[in-house]
Order: sequence, then C-alpha cells, then structure tokens
Amino acid sequence: MKDQNADVFLNTPLLVLGPREESRSKSKTENILRVTGKIVEESAAGVVVAVKSVGSEKEIEKNIPFEKVFIPFHKVDSIILG
Repeated sequence: MKDQNADVFLNTPLLVLGPREESRSKSKTENILRVTGKIVEESAAGVVVAVKSVGSEKEIEKNIPFEKVFIPFHKVDSIILG
C-alpha cells in the first residue's frame, strides 16, 4: 500500500473538527470519517497518510490543520487504493 493514493473510510470518527470561524453554529461541527491522501508509511498497527482532504458524511474539507495522520487499523472500515 505504501506510496499509493488512497481513500480511507473509518468505522469510528478520527476526531471532531470544531465550528468554523464564519459560523459558530454547532451544526457545522463534523466528524472525520474519511481521509484522502497518499500512504507514506505502513506497519502492523496502521498507516500514516499524507493528507489531501478529510470528510464527514456530508462534506469534504481541504483546509486542515495537519499534514500527516496515523490511522490505526482498528479504526479502518475500508481503504480504496488508486
């Protein structure tokens, strides 16, 4: 899987992004359930993804505060390579 582009779908949220600056509404708080990017490392415990975007069930967010994230396999529902 290393060095491949991937969409990683999670069975539980990775983290919660807070309300956006332009809208303090709690309805804008979303759970990250999808991570899109390139797999840069893999181990028996999980994968490290260089993140291009993250998403919830409703929307995709490209302006994110981190470049890489470790995703443990116990949180992964499926990985689509390509």
